Amino acid sequence: MLRAINSPRRQSVAGLTAVLVACATIAGWACAGSAAAVPLSSREPTNPATQTDPCTYVSAGQAAVILRVASVTVEDAPLGPTCIFKPKRGKTEVTLAVEVIRLSSEVHVMKHVSKLSISGHTAYCGTLGGTLLLVALTHADVLVVSAPCTEARAFATTALRRIKT
Repeated sequence: MLRAINSPRRQSVAGLTAVLVACATIAGWACAGSAAAVPLSSREPTNPATQTDPCTYVSAGQAAVILRVASVTVEDAPLGPTCIFKPKRGKTEVTLAVEVIRLSSEVHVMKHVSKLSISGHTAYCGTLGGTLLLVALTHADVLVVSAPCTEARAFATTALRRIKT
């Protein structure tokens, strides 16, 4: 079985933006690149309200308005709880996921970081391979949006209306 680990750090290691890194799982453990294996349960959201399909947080119509395009295709990533928004023309795709990560560690390695407040949540936008927005939801759950900061903020604002924290 394959399972995606869409950690911003792993995306930057691979030099990819908005692309999932797939790792093989054996007995409930996921590979973590050159780092030690981590239990899958430690990467999954801890709050039951954030364990739903992330594609339910932002509709295709809302995504099209945010991205200023005529239409957007919305897909569940085949290897992980991530939603992929693919504009029909021109723009790069956007991904949205809720992950369990240590926010302070991720922010520490980001470049060009801006601290924001989105709907009462602390958020950080910066670059880590590509542009990412990290929004603190609970003590460990983080909303991760891969997109330029302005668009990522709009995606996060829309998603937070549906995420109960």
